[in-house]
Amino acid sequence: MVDGQLCVSGGVNAHGKQLNDVWSWNNGTNRWSCVFMSVPPSQDADPIKTMLCAETAELVCLTSSDGVWDTCDSLMLRPMMLQPNMVAETQRLYESKLKDLTDFVNNASKTMEIKVTKGQLQPLINIMSTLSEVSEAREDLDMMLAQFVEVCDFLDSRDVATDQFVSRLEAAQETWASIHKTVPRVKNNIRSFQYHEGR
Repeated sequence: MVDGQLCVSGGVNAHGKQLNDVWSWNNGTNRWSCVFMSVPPSQDADPIKTMLCAETAELVCLTSSDGVWDTCDSLMLRPMMLQPNMVAETQRLYESKLKDLTDFVNNASKTMEIKVTKGQLQPLINIMSTLSEVSEAREDLDMMLAQFVEVCDFLDSRDVATDQFVSRLEAAQETWASIHKTVPRVKNNIRSFQYHEGR
């Protein structure tokens, strides 16, 4: 119990996936509210353990490797539980994040389709820079896309229309997948270009 509200953390969903979210039950409104959502680790990730400290209203997450607890993160829940409209705030936050993600994948896709001709160095530099950005962002974007799916499920459960959000998410997923299919071809083209240019 945290400030008179029952809190539930973690568990698994209907598909057996590990959850790292937190929900609180308000006796006054007879409703569950999502306090925190997080993407669970992948199947090959290190084990994770989540614990709730009711006294401090703090969620503590431990991760481990080789059977030793080696990472600890904590999240203060009380300020989040005081959020007047968690659904609207979640919707606003992820609308903004989805726009940023969509802009990134669309710009990366356009840059990687640029045709580089003999003597053109700047387009080549732009493409190589984009390849580096895509490589660095891959893990974070994969996690973010998975999290967006969970957010859609959450908003659906709160009777929020998500059709437009889902269509934009699916478009971003398709573009991101297309980028990964394009990367080997682009790298091969760069190598060929550099060979013929004697670089």
